[in-house]
Amino acid sequence: MKYKQFGNTGINLSVFGFGGAKFKNGKSNEENAELVLYAMDRGINHFDAGVGYTNSEEIFGLAANYCMPYCPKHIPIAEYMLFYNRKHIFGCPQEEFEKRLGFHKQWGTFAKREADAKDCAKCGACEKQCTQHIDIVGRLEEIAGIEARMS
Repeated sequence: MKYKQFGNTGINLSVFGFGGAKFKNGKSNEENAELVLYAMDRGINHFDAGVGYTNSEEIFGLAANYCMPYCPKHIPIAEYMLFYNRKHIFGCPQEEFEKRLGFHKQWGTFAKREADAKDCAKCGACEKQCTQHIDIVGRLEEIAGIEARMS
């Protein structure tokens, strides 16, 4: 797979992307998540969950949860990584980031979580399973610091 640097972020994205519009194919969410994992196994790390792409964020999230069975604390890693990306890749301002994170922790995607970012055991089990080689532990530490300031 060929990669190109995304602006001046230091992030290398695959030259081929995977768009969520592909999910309008009559398959179940689980079957579509398998398609995402197939793409990831082949080096694709550029995914588009644009507005109007059915429930693509849900499907991408389902696929990203492949690391969850390995987390001894059951931290919602995929959801935290989505929030991390909103801040660092898409430039979400700090105040808005904290507002959204707070809302989702109380009412949204994090409401039924078993653990927070601060509960990470730093065992690295999730990183060993990550096909994108993301510094999950480091990102969770950063988010834990933000959550602490929010309290």
